[in-house]
Amino acid sequence: AKGKLFKSEILFEVGVNCDNMEELNYMKNDAYELAYNLNPIYQHTYKFAFQFFKGEEYSFAIKFFKECLDQIGCNINKTCSDPLAQEFYFKTCSHLANIYNIKGEYLTAINYAEKAIDLRNKIYCEKDDSEGYDKIYYDLSKDICIVECLIDIELKRMNINPLYRNLANS
Repeated sequence: AKGKLFKSEILFEVGVNCDNMEELNYMKNDAYELAYNLNPIYQHTYKFAFQFFKGEEYSFAIKFFKECLDQIGCNINKTCSDPLAQEFYFKTCSHLANIYNIKGEYLTAINYAEKAIDLRNKIYCEKDDSEGYDKIYYDLSKDICIVECLIDIELKRMNINPLYRNLANS
């Protein structure tokens, strides 16, 4: 089992390193699929789903993005403060909103957009709360400047503007 997990992480990193190289697209897709098949954790599922999204294979993208949300599960509440899971939840909901918007299923698109926006707003509103969504940063450092910087980075990575643009175009 350990070898499987190690192999899946290597394959995932191969995919990540091929992300911006169009000539290695085939390798990237294969690496993400193999990583997902070996160890279907939310990070692997997200990247696998994203390949379908980019290829405009929306039914598969929806299936795997929803699986990703199921895998994230409780990791987006205050008791399981995991900033990476929060980011993946935000991005997954944003992509689902985009897909449903493209498909003309506007109410479903709005529903997923609201989930993404709601999470980001909660993180923003509770960024000064050491027991809030970013409790982990307060646990890591007592230096409030470092904590604020980490939360600002997280919020920037949850870029809300493309989500608003996408919804405005419907």
